Amino acid sequence: MGNKRGVFSVKSAYYIALPIVENSEVGECSGGDSRICLWKQVWQLQLPAKVRIFAWRACLDGLPTRLNLAKKGLIVEAECPLYEKATESTSHAFIYCDKLCEVWWNWQGCPINLLAENLCLLDLALKILDAGSSADLETLFATAWAIWWAEPPPEIYKINVDGATAGIRSRSTVGVAIRDSRGVVVAAACIVLNGDYGATVTEAFAVDEGIRLAMEMELHQIIAESDSIGVVDDFNECNCNGEFGMVIQGSLELLRFFRSWKVRYLKRDYNRAAHELAHIAKTNGSSQQWKGMEPPMIRHVLLLELNVNSIFFALSFPFSVLYCMPIST
Repeated sequence: MGNKRGVFSVKSAYYIALPIVENSEVGECSGGDSRICLWKQVWQLQLPAKVRIFAWRACLDGLPTRLNLAKKGLIVEAECPLYEKATESTSHAFIYCDKLCEVWWNWQGCPINLLAENLCLLDLALKILDAGSSADLETLFATAWAIWWAEPPPEIYKINVDGATAGIRSRSTVGVAIRDSRGVVVAAACIVLNGDYGATVTEAFAVDEGIRLAMEMELHQIIAESDSIGVVDDFNECNCNGEFGMVIQGSLELLRFFRSWKVRYLKRDYNRAAHELAHIAKTNGSSQQWKGMEPPMIRHVLLLELNVNSIFFALSFPFSVLYCMPIST
């Protein structure tokens, strides 16, 4: 396979492959492989080229989900960072993760029951094409693209918090890292509390300190993330009973001054920056704060977390926000 000089090139291979492909497409929709019809529809969708390429890769399971990265030996854990009971496959990352249910429930004109059974993205696209139209495929792939790539609105800030219990004759400490929609740190703190508290109480104080730092920064829309599921549940249920009820109550009073807020659970593996800051305070025995800059001693951790935060930040927003985001060409 080569040119007139007998030298191989991509161009020569293209001219050999082109008639083979064209011959295979004759009578394509009457054949047994329905995927050929799907590919033809995908390339003709009224979407930017980058979204069509994304759709093709997603259907072929060619995106770097945690499951695919684990298969290649690039990471150890394939579990979803937002819902640890499931593996982050392509279909889970775009459709079946519990954090995405609100997105797809708001697709009122969906031609199939999208969440009825756990199918791969290719099979879902084939079912939608069979029951609906190319416009439905555009909705599916444009929304999936927004989940994967689109940045959330710039006025939303994410607060990661963690606590460290005290040693002998020491005080508990907390760490706080606040990021913008790009995953860039805009403020951080490592704080020594005024007493020796249990693990859960310390985690509740960590959320409280994160909220207070956000108020100092005059931020108005926040998402606070903690790796203590008990504390997260109590915040979301406004439960002010129990050993840290007074902390929850005080935090809820502060949250009244924000335009929007959410407290959610995040696995410890994805909360390393706040974890490191809490332990720095524990080691040094003093509080520190950074505004408009990142703590230099944890820069390596922040770089590792940057991609994770930018990818999964978008999952905090409902369908109406995601789907109305412009897709630039």
